[in-house]
Amino acid sequence: MDRMKKLSKLDRLRHNILFENITNEQFNAVKQKLIKRHYKENDVIVEDETDGEELFLLADGRVKIYKKTKFGDEKLLALLHPGDFFGELELVDGRPRSATVLAIEDCTTYSLHKNDFEWLLQESHPFAVRLMQVLSIRLRALNKHFIGELERHSEYTINELKKLERLIEATKTVNSTLDIDKLLTLILETALKIVNADRGTVYLVDETKHELWSKVLKGSEHIKIQLPMGKGIAGYVAATGDILNIIDAYLDPRFNP
Repeated sequence: MDRMKKLSKLDRLRHNILFENITNEQFNAVKQKLIKRHYKENDVIVEDETDGEELFLLADGRVKIYKKTKFGDEKLLALLHPGDFFGELELVDGRPRSATVLAIEDCTTYSLHKNDFEWLLQESHPFAVRLMQVLSIRLRALNKHFIGELERHSEYTINELKKLERLIEATKTVNSTLDIDKLLTLILETALKIVNADRGTVYLVDETKHELWSKVLKGSEHIKIQLPMGKGIAGYVAATGDILNIIDAYLDPRFNP
C-alpha cells in the first residue's frame, strides 16, 4: 500500500489542486475549519440558483456539474474527481449558485466557509494565484466545449435546411408529372438524395392480396420482388407503418435475404 492510500481523507486534502502552493502552516490552520460531509449516489450537493457560502473540496467520489436549459434538458459543464473543488464562484462574486452539482457515486467532501476562504485569499498570494489559474483553465475548457457545441448545432441546422430545400424541390418535381412510373422514379431519386443512399426500392402495397411488390429499383438490375404483408423488413413497415433505420439488416431477425 503506497503512502497516499495510508493518508486519511483529511490529510489527502493537502494535495488538492487549490492547496498546492500554500504553506503547511496555512493548510493546518485551514484544516481545523473544514466540515466533513458524505453524499450518496444521485444526491444533489449544490442546487442551482441557491445562495452559497461554502467552497467544497472533493476528497472521494466523483460529481458532475450541469445546468438545465429552459427546455428542461441538462447541459454538462464539468465532471470532477477527487482532488478537485467546486462552489468557488459564489464566494468570489457573491451571487447565487450558477449550476447544480450532483454526486454520481458516493462522495466525501470537506467544505470551507466563505470567511475562512477570504482569510486564506488575504494571507496567501500563491493561493489567490492558483485559484485564478484554475478558473482560467476551466473558462478556456468551457469556451472550447461551447464553441464545439455551436459548430455541431450549426452543421446540423445547415443539413436540415438542405433537406428542406430538397423536399421543396421534390414537391415541385412531383407536381410536374401525372405518369405513375415517372412519379415513383422521381420519389425514389429524391429520397436517395435526402438520406445519401446508394440504392433503394419503392414497393407498392396491394391491399386486396395483402402483399407488396417492387415497382421501382435503383442500384442494380430490376427484378420483381413480391412479399406478403408483415414478412421481412419491408413487409413489417408496410403492415405497421413504422419507420425503421437499421444499421445492419443481416442482424435483424425480420430480414428476408
